[in-house]
Amino acid sequence: MQRSLIYLALSIGMITVLVAIKLWIIPFSLWQLFPQNDLVSRLYEVFIMAMGGVTFLSFIVLGYIGKNTFHFEFIHHVTLHFLLQLPFAFHAFLQEISFDLNGYLSGMTIFSNGWSGLIAEPTRLIFMVYPWTDIFAIVASFVFLTIGRTIEIVDEDQSTKQRMRIKQKNKWAGKKETYGG
Repeated sequence: MQRSLIYLALSIGMITVLVAIKLWIIPFSLWQLFPQNDLVSRLYEVFIMAMGGVTFLSFIVLGYIGKNTFHFEFIHHVTLHFLLQLPFAFHAFLQEISFDLNGYLSGMTIFSNGWSGLIAEPTRLIFMVYPWTDIFAIVASFVFLTIGRTIEIVDEDQSTKQRMRIKQKNKWAGKKETYGG
């Protein structure tokens, strides 16, 4: 349970940093550096695409550390990722029912809008269609999490040393069997 909470806190922290960069740091920097509106809008589209790529890479990293560092089983890890996707689902639910809470949850709505924008806006820019991009983005996040779970990083020097030890043990084991008789 404690490992799951640490993983969720790490994941939420990583996504929160990405949302803060997308919503505040990039627009503020572009506004300060470039006074022309047309150039800023084109650069902002490029940064949206880059942030989408970084977000999907972070899902791969989360998949890798969930399997290799936290040692989560697949179903447990997917459940935690589903919990991580709840702000996105909250945003999609509010947009689907067109329900406005008159500012009661405006901070949560801004965050969930930024969170959904991390993975849905690049998809919309690539395919140039709006319907089904939210579902595609959610499915893609699970696919990238699964890709991260399949990655294994092996040090080549360490693996050859381990193979040499195994061969050496087998060699000694073979000699013992030969001379043990």
